[in-house]
Amino acid sequence: MTPKQQIDRLNRPGCTYFNLNPYDLSLLVHPDKNRDDSERAQKAFDGWYMEYFVFLLAVAKAYRTLEDPEASRKCLEVVEEAKERVEQMKRHAVYVQTCKLFADLERLRVEEELKQSNDRKRKAEEEEEERKAAELEKEWRKNYEDSRNERVASWRDFKAKKSRSSRGLGGFKPPKPKMEQRPG
Repeated sequence: MTPKQQIDRLNRPGCTYFNLNPYDLSLLVHPDKNRDDSERAQKAFDGWYMEYFVFLLAVAKAYRTLEDPEASRKCLEVVEEAKERVEQMKRHAVYVQTCKLFADLERLRVEEELKQSNDRKRKAEEEEEERKAAELEKEWRKNYEDSRNERVASWRDFKAKKSRSSRGLGGFKPPKPKMEQRPG
């Protein structure tokens, strides 16, 4: 980026100064290097410099804290407590996820069991219907066989009556067809 672009970027509200090479940035935005826009360059340089200075102070303070054995021990206790809490949260999350998985598996098992039960019930009903239909068919055939003699006797009586009645009356004969003769 050009010095002007860096100055514009650093003067925008909410601008961050981290993740930049501080030496390159100071060369780009230093007021002596930007004489044509020295007021804005000074403002950008001061903002950047102050933030960088605060960052360096924070690093120095952290270093001094870690050099003191009592403060270092407290920091390590805080870190260990944080690790323990993270591990506890992780175990709890695993427990919750495991419970959800087992609940889902149980729900699926119950659904499958219900489906199998319905299938068995449906199959038993179909078998019962088939058994009843076979029983009715068997009964019908038995009745049919039992009534065979009656049917045969009835048919013979009918034929005998018909043959006697047709001989006794002499029957009616229709006229014979005659061919029509046309004059001509």
